[in-house]
Amino acid sequence: MRDRGFIYSVAVLAATGAVVCLIGSVFAASAKRPIQAAGTWQSDSKGSGTWQAQLTLKGTRVAGEITFFDGNTAQDGLVEGVLTRDGFDLAISTATGQPFASFAALVNGPELSGVFARASGDRGRWSGSWFSAPPEVGPSWPAGVGVVPVPAMTEEWKPKLSGVRQFARRSSDETAPAGGSVAAVSVETNHLVNSDSSGEVQNEPEIGVDRVNLPDRMVVGANDYSMADGFSHAFHYFSVDRGVTWPYSGAIPGLAAYQASGDPVVDYDAAGRPFFAGVAYDDGDDLDDVIFVARSLNNGASFQSAYLVALGPAGTGVDVDKPWLVANKVAGTPGLNNVYVSWTRFAAGMASIRLAVSTNNGASFGSQRVVSDVAPGHGSTLAVGRDGKVNVVWRHNAQLLLDQCGPGSGACGTDRPVADIFPLPEVLPGTSWRMDTFPSLAIDPAVGANGVIYVVWPDYRNPIAGFENADIYFTRSIDNGASFLPPRPIANTYAHEFFPAISADANGFVRVIYYRTLTDGPASHFNVFEIFSADGGDTWSAPTQLNDGGDIQAVQFGGGFIGDYIGIDTRDYRHPAWMDSRRGQQDIYTTTVSGC
Repeated sequence: MRDRGFIYSVAVLAATGAVVCLIGSVFAASAKRPIQAAGTWQSDSKGSGTWQAQLTLKGTRVAGEITFFDGNTAQDGLVEGVLTRDGFDLAISTATGQPFASFAALVNGPELSGVFARASGDRGRWSGSWFSAPPEVGPSWPAGVGVVPVPAMTEEWKPKLSGVRQFARRSSDETAPAGGSVAAVSVETNHLVNSDSSGEVQNEPEIGVDRVNLPDRMVVGANDYSMADGFSHAFHYFSVDRGVTWPYSGAIPGLAAYQASGDPVVDYDAAGRPFFAGVAYDDGDDLDDVIFVARSLNNGASFQSAYLVALGPAGTGVDVDKPWLVANKVAGTPGLNNVYVSWTRFAAGMASIRLAVSTNNGASFGSQRVVSDVAPGHGSTLAVGRDGKVNVVWRHNAQLLLDQCGPGSGACGTDRPVADIFPLPEVLPGTSWRMDTFPSLAIDPAVGANGVIYVVWPDYRNPIAGFENADIYFTRSIDNGASFLPPRPIANTYAHEFFPAISADANGFVRVIYYRTLTDGPASHFNVFEIFSADGGDTWSAPTQLNDGGDIQAVQFGGGFIGDYIGIDTRDYRHPAWMDSRRGQQDIYTTTVSGC
């Protein structure tokens, strides 16, 4: 396999171990067309200079040669790349094939501009012009498309409480979904997770697989509205046969003092113990709420009474919300089996990211630590690195930030930038349900992949008038979060892609699932898809549809709430979990996906 530090090269196929997967994107053939371009570059730390290139376009592939001039010296490079909707992504290597730099570009008629990152770690900006007319690639590069700046926040971003807080209690409206397409052959039959016949809502699933011990064993958590009081309750569901049947389920115990609960997150540690985090609350303004974690000592069949990690007492103006959880299952690392939970604390009009850790297998948690250096912050997600530290990524205004804490009760560091983002609107055009711009995080667990961090999120940066839509964007760090490569779209049709969830396995594969509205039908209908990369995010497969029961719709809640996320976990197989409406209500479904 090519060095995992190789900067974005979208024309490379990858082999991982004995498994070789052909990335399944097929481009229409076209005659080769020469393109000449030249311009200037400005480094953040190593001066400036000029460049010139001669490139060839065939279909959506770009290849050619480029020379960088710095005073009296010149550096020749080879170019490989691909057209994107608003420009192109290029990887530059030396004549001997060593990685040199990556370029991301936006096109404005004959003008080019963008950012670059060198393999040495240096970064900067560049600009230039075509000598000849830019290639015609349909709606991707229309004349007059402007370079899109980092979005200015027209008003202060005020993070909102979780959807399950807004929709604490079930509604009575139901709408039967329409029919749809059939799942791909690599996807097994879909299986219903919740076995109730109440006709009530279950949504916002998260899934954890016992990766270390028995990967046929798994737990799903969800908001479940099937109890007699009509409120959402944090439910667990347990399977021992790879998700075919789910004979054990129930509400997390120890939360009877609160009217409602939800925002489920689940994960297993290296000893096969699953943990369940969520928020419990009384329905109303400035009432009691709490972040909790429950553990199971029988692999997930039942859970012990919830441990209350962080309180938001009534009448104090303090709310706690949107937890995430991870258990350290990385063999040989300090703090093995530590359990980390993060959340957002709202107080005095501000929102900050907090963290607590259990060093006794989830029996109790230590005092909370402030992770975020600046406010506001919301939508945190967690992953443990091979150094035993917990990585925390969250949204701050129009930016994603990262911090690293621990191992164990060790201190947190300084916030680092991950990516500038274009946040989604509250409701996407053509849809009815609430939307968020939350990141999803994974760290490559493969031996030898130290410090490789993956982040995905939904983004609204499409600059083409009339095609404003949500896409899935991706970035990667190859230096343990010290820097991140320029963001790039990995799912960007002219439909909406949203609710991404990412997982990485020890075989070097990165998997992302997401919802996508119809490309040839109403945006109110959607399906769930998977894409994967076999080379650390350099190239991505064509999408595979996972749901086999027809298009999904936002039934119930007047179409206003379908949860805030979906989930995936992987080992030998990958196991997604999503909300599905095939029974005329919001249910949780899962499947097993195998092969490339």
